[in-house]
Amino acid sequence: MATPNAEIADRAIRHAIGLQLRAAGITNELLEIYDLSIQEIASIMATADGGPQVNQQLTAFLLERMQAQLRGRYSQAAAALTVDLTESAEHEAGFQDRMVSGPTAALGIAWTALTAAEIARVARVKFEDLTVLEWARDLERQQVARVRRLTREAARNGDTNLAEQITGPKSPLRAGRAHFVTWVKTFFAQVTQGVREVFFDKNPENVDWETWSSILDSRTTKFICFPRHGKRYRLPGHVPVGHSLPWGPGPGLIHRNCRSVSISSIRGGGPVPKLETPDHWVDRQPRSVLDELFGVRRAELFVSGGLTARNLVSATGRAFSLAELQAVDG
Repeated sequence: MATPNAEIADRAIRHAIGLQLRAAGITNELLEIYDLSIQEIASIMATADGGPQVNQQLTAFLLERMQAQLRGRYSQAAAALTVDLTESAEHEAGFQDRMVSGPTAALGIAWTALTAAEIARVARVKFEDLTVLEWARDLERQQVARVRRLTREAARNGDTNLAEQITGPKSPLRAGRAHFVTWVKTFFAQVTQGVREVFFDKNPENVDWETWSSILDSRTTKFICFPRHGKRYRLPGHVPVGHSLPWGPGPGLIHRNCRSVSISSIRGGGPVPKLETPDHWVDRQPRSVLDELFGVRRAELFVSGGLTARNLVSATGRAFSLAELQAVDG
């Protein structure tokens, strides 16, 4: 029979995979808004096809319309992301409590759950000192500045292909898509890992240490997260145990788009299992778990060797709704 710590570690890994799939789901939802903004800008730019003289005359008008359009769509994206982050924080708080309370009930360990105010505080996350709304406004300013430069250059040079420059495949709006995705996923990681840290910081007497885990997929940062993989940190304060690498902001928070997580060792919860590689984790999962996480077709590829678990998250091609994440977490 698995020890409480082994059960907790196993659930933590499965949950971490589910979180990455939920991050993909949120990103896909918001990219629909982002892409719609580009389509709308393209429609606006269609009025600038009358030649250099028309471009010159319409520069101010076009910029005003484009800025208003971008502001509206980015504000819509920020509002949607705020709702997603709030719901994610609430789910994460409940999951962390259930994850440790069940396996440790027989040990007589009591856990203090997070209050609604504590959850809401984490959901109001900042990254690089920007709130979600401030980030959306900053993104709008950056994009408008790029569009303004291109519009004025086109008007000055008599370029009639302005729409292609602004909304084409190599345009600044298209290039900004990757930046948009990175920030959305980073905000999500900040909230989910932030809830987790607040929960365990609130219950330090129950935890011996936390272990940094950085091998959910093949994109682990070489000089930031990978050296910390498997390293232990004692609570409170996340003091390094047997090494000198600082905890810093922590897994999920230490850099943009961080996918690292922490796994707790509960005091009195039995031996702590050695951190597994993704391949080992997949190999010992029931087929039903793999089907639920990755879908039947890709689960079959994992089992048959057609896909390696080194790309556990990035190769799945799946995206979770909140309901699907809740089903996986139980």
